[in-house]
Amino acid sequence: MAHLAQPGQPLTAPRRPKLAQAEHLKPARQALAQLGLADVDPCSLPADLSSGQCQRVSVGRALIASPRLLLADEPTSALDTLAKRQVLDMLVEAAAAGTAILLISHDRKMLGTLCDRVLELQQGQLRAVLSS
Repeated sequence: MAHLAQPGQPLTAPRRPKLAQAEHLKPARQALAQLGLADVDPCSLPADLSSGQCQRVSVGRALIASPRLLLADEPTSALDTLAKRQVLDMLVEAAAAGTAILLISHDRKMLGTLCDRVLELQQGQLRAVLSS
């Protein structure tokens, strides 16, 4: 779990030993720009940002690692329309690049639009499986 952000850690992904500082920051800067946060310093601490900015940074930070699987629990909750679109665009791009995404949300319209398959849980029981 050492790769997860800890309080007081910068927003950048864990340093890969073979990368120079400029190369280490490049993916962070690109992800921040995609999320509408181009003016945020990748070395900022979470305490320096709003909760919405931290939420978007968390998604970007997770995707920098090019994971094979991403679990995203309400990644767009409490975001404004533009920020929500930016996060969703980044998730769609990651899925197109081969990342499997398990997206948890109460936004059925968004799920129906973005997801290949939607599983509905009600009181802990599987109630429906919808495919697009």
